Amino acid sequence: MYIKYKGNNITLIVPKDVKWTNVRDFINEVAPLEFNNFNDIVLDARELLWIEPLASLLLISFLEKRILTRPDLAYKLKYYTIKNFNSYAAYIGFYRALSIPIGKELGEAPGNAQYIPITKIEISQLKEEARHKHTTPTILLEQEAYRLGNILSSKISQKESGDLIGYSIFEMLRNIIEHSESEYIWFCAQVWPRVNELEVAIVDTGIGIKASIESNKYYHKDLSNVEAIQFALEPGVSKSYKKRKRSNPFLDEDPYANSGFGLYVMHNLCRELGEFKIVSTGDCLLYRGETVKMKKCDFDGTAIGMRFRISDLSRIPSLRAEIIKTGEELTRSKDYVIKDASTASKANGPISKFFKD
Repeated sequence: MYIKYKGNNITLIVPKDVKWTNVRDFINEVAPLEFNNFNDIVLDARELLWIEPLASLLLISFLEKRILTRPDLAYKLKYYTIKNFNSYAAYIGFYRALSIPIGKELGEAPGNAQYIPITKIEISQLKEEARHKHTTPTILLEQEAYRLGNILSSKISQKESGDLIGYSIFEMLRNIIEHSESEYIWFCAQVWPRVNELEVAIVDTGIGIKASIESNKYYHKDLSNVEAIQFALEPGVSKSYKKRKRSNPFLDEDPYANSGFGLYVMHNLCRELGEFKIVSTGDCLLYRGETVKMKKCDFDGTAIGMRFRISDLSRIPSLRAEIIKTGEELTRSKDYVIKDASTASKANGPISKFFKD
């Protein structure tokens, strides 16, 4: 469906509608290929009509790792000339992310109330920037997340919607820094006012949730990949867990310390207010209300897609407090989990604003 063969050459056809189901099918079809066996690898994005955040980032990061950044394939890679390109995709950096010389570079577009452009953060550069500014990568990510939240919310009437969106972005960004061992973070967002929806997508190509969980000696090593994802969505589960005399003494010292509540809170918020997708190392779980769907997706790393009904953003503070309260109660009867959510997970707005210079 997405592959054409001609002699010893191969053409990969980018889905014309870059939506979750199409990109999942594309990845599953392309992943088994051994590209060293072909003379030419042609990427065909001529029919592109529609793109969405999570699907776009999955497609881009998948192709980057499998083809685009491999020196041994650079001389084989070719593209069709695109005469009638998708102007929105060009503006937010989609084509450039695929190494097609059309439109703006990654992160060049400023973002507005309708979108956050496709953005790629190199974690080593983030750490270097933090060192120069005498701060931490986590604080820089917090500042960026809330800045993006304020941009996206500039035409949303709900009170404090910028902080609510920023909180959602930050909780997932800091998960990558703390757990993934990824070299990069990808993110973007889109607002669809006419259908009352907002989507935020964040992707990394790190070790995946199962490997992260298994790096903690207190956790089971015999979980399936799906079971590991489900386990990571429970409250208090963290790669950072270790036995302590008190339930969570380190939170007084570090308000950002990982407490294992980020994924738990966000997937429950999204399933109540929209939809939550999580893809990790070959599997995807989709949560919408009481519905849970499982699909295969041959993607290396972890991807999060969060959809909210815009009209329900104002419900986040009270719903989050309820989710955290329930989560903390659940941890009391469990072993090997952190018992209390971190200050950052409970915060109403960026907590770095309270720090002294």
